[in-house]
Amino acid sequence: MKTLKTILCGLGLLIAPALHAQDDWTLKSPATKPSGRYYHAMASHGGDQVLFFGGLDGPFYDDTWVYDLSDNTWTLKSPATKPSARVYHAMASLGGDQVLLFGGLVSGSGRNDETWVYDLSDNTWTLKSPATKPSARLRHAMASLGGDQVLLFGGFDDSSDDETWVYDLSDNAWTLKSPATKPSARRSHAMVPLGGDQVLLFGGDDGPDETWVYDLSDNTWTLKSPATKPSARVYHAMASLGGDQVLLYSLRVSL
Repeated sequence: MKTLKTILCGLGLLIAPALHAQDDWTLKSPATKPSGRYYHAMASHGGDQVLFFGGLDGPFYDDTWVYDLSDNTWTLKSPATKPSARVYHAMASLGGDQVLLFGGLVSGSGRNDETWVYDLSDNTWTLKSPATKPSARLRHAMASLGGDQVLLFGGFDDSSDDETWVYDLSDNAWTLKSPATKPSARRSHAMVPLGGDQVLLFGGDDGPDETWVYDLSDNTWTLKSPATKPSARVYHAMASLGGDQVLLYSLRVSL
C-alpha cells in the first residue's frame, strides 16, 4: 500500500508551499466562460484540459464546456447528442480524452441511471447501455482507476447507499464489487485517484471523518488512521496532485 499524504487547503491558502514554487492562487480571466452555477461536475481530460457539464442556477443546464489551461480558454462544445440537463451527477476520466458521466437529478424526471461517455476528439456524447448498472442515484462520487476503468461509491437512491461499482469501458460493463469491509453508506462525499488502481475517499453526509482507500487489485477498502485529518464535512472537493498526494478543499463542516 502506498504511503498516503493528504494536504488540507482552507481559507484559500495552500498549506504546502514546497509543492508549488509560487504558492499562490491565480485568477484566470478567459474571454468566454460558463455562466455562474452550482451542483455541476468536472473531470480531467488528461494534460491540461477539463470537461465541465450541467449544473443549476434557476434552470438546469445541459451545456458541455472544455477548459484549456495552455490557452486559458473555455470552449462551448455543441455535440449532436448529449445528456439531459442535470445536477448532482458525477464524472471521471476514462483515460485519453474520454470522460464517464453517471446519474444525477434530471429536471422533470428525478433520479437518473444513465451511463454516458464523452469523447473530446470526436466531440461526441455516447449513451451506453450496459446490461447491469447502479440504481438511479445522485450525490454519489466517482474516480478513475487508471486505464479505462472508473470507481463509483455511495450516493442517494431513496436512502444513502454503500455500494462499490466499477465501470469498464472496454467491456461496457458495470460490476458490483463485494469487498469484505467497506465505508458506511453515505452521500456528498469525495473521491480521487491515488495512482495505479487505488482511490481515496473522505467524508460525506452520514459518513464521519474517515479516510478510506480502495484497491481494485485486491478488491479491498482499507480504513486509514492518520494522526491528523480534516474534520467531518460534506460538499467538499478533492483532486490529485500527482503521485500519491491529494488536495482537499472545503469550508462546510458536517454536523
